[in-house]
Amino acid sequence: MPKKPMNIYNFDKYNRAIFYAEHLILKPLSELKFDDYDKKQFADLICDGINKSKSIQQLSSDFGHYTKNWNIDWHWISHHILSDYHNLRRASELQNMMFSENKLVYKELPKYLNPEFNKLYLTDPKNPESQPKLFKLNELIENGTNIGLKKSEWKPTVGITDFGFYEFHPYNDITNDKEIAHYFDNGILTTLPTGYEWNVNEKEFKMVKKPLTERQKKIRSLVKIKITNTDK
Repeated sequence: MPKKPMNIYNFDKYNRAIFYAEHLILKPLSELKFDDYDKKQFADLICDGINKSKSIQQLSSDFGHYTKNWNIDWHWISHHILSDYHNLRRASELQNMMFSENKLVYKELPKYLNPEFNKLYLTDPKNPESQPKLFKLNELIENGTNIGLKKSEWKPTVGITDFGFYEFHPYNDITNDKEIAHYFDNGILTTLPTGYEWNVNEKEFKMVKKPLTERQKKIRSLVKIKITNTDK
């Protein structure tokens, strides 16, 4: 029986940085012949960026200064490293809360995302304003990561997905625009608050006020508030 691969969710900070360096820098940029020394240097830059809460622009600058190569889209790479780390950290915080195994979460998305993202995270992939799919937190954690996987292996995950390139501009849906660039995964892991449901008209989750049950009415009728004057 094949050994189950280690889940990125369980990696410590340094090994997660090594993973990012390998799968978001070295492999995609293999023609630049970065070696194991470079991988460790990239991992150190990533750890430093995370520890110091650096912005995408600051981490991009660190990569550019290290490589002396400004023709690489370091902004795209930094965005996905920091976004993935943010979502994994958020999942860890949520998992430490009470009843976390039943916690419902979803990916909060911009409305211009690509079809592949919509298939994973929206109830109606053809409608970018449809309700996001709801998942149990532990389900997304167990799915690991999509980084480095083929499209056929993608699952809904806590972290980001490298959706590759597009041949149309996602902001305006001009399908004959042959500009080639990377998609950005901007999905943010979000919890569904208790009592919230999807509002079809407003296209967002809203608090729903429901009538009190008989039990709730009885409890409220037993609660009495007595105001006294303590001044003497």
